[in-house]
Amino acid sequence: MPDDTPIEVWLLVAFLGSCVGLGFVAGYCARRRAWSAWTIGLGSAGVGLLWPIAVLAIFLLTSGNCVPQSASDPCDGPAMLMSAIVTVVIPLLFIIGFILSLSGGIIAWLRFRP
Repeated sequence: MPDDTPIEVWLLVAFLGSCVGLGFVAGYCARRRAWSAWTIGLGSAGVGLLWPIAVLAIFLLTSGNCVPQSASDPCDGPAMLMSAIVTVVIPLLFIIGFILSLSGGIIAWLRFRP
């Protein structure tokens, strides 16, 4: 990994590659095993849930206990971050991941016609 490339670029490449690639695998399996087309959507939903679950697990494993700085500090920073992750990040990652994996599944469905 080159030193001048930011980590955000590598995470974006990993997100795009894993969603489209695993969606392609779902479409390939559905086409080769003669499953109906709705199984691509089911597989894409599973692939779309991978990154939101990963983000939630990373937050839960890395967030520590909040130590109040003063007597009036409510120490609600981790809770506010958790609510932002649950209400904004998880649905957004699922929608984008589902669309990307569904596109990969459709590409595989059309590519491997019998």
